[in-house]
Amino acid sequence: REYRARGYNIRRYVIVGHGKLAKLVEDFYQAHPEMGFRFYGYFDQADGGNDPELTGDFSQLPGYIDQHRIDCVYCCLPYLNSRHLAG
Repeated sequence: REYRARGYNIRRYVIVGHGKLAKLVEDFYQAHPEMGFRFYGYFDQADGGNDPELTGDFSQLPGYIDQHRIDCVYCCLPYLNSRHLAG
């Protein structure tokens, strides 16, 4: 725990879907650095109100995962539909 709290052996993660649930996931890991998770951004369809908080849209996710060596992708299902999951 202490090793990860100091920034070693971290796991990089992104969150797909933006909203209250997604923010709760981010806030949880921010409050528990000893778990070793580092947030790399939100991916969702821009709607005008969430643009500043998004790292990208669904089409940019695969490339971002490869480029930044993302370990975990959290999908907030309440904000996604079957079309997003199939893509």
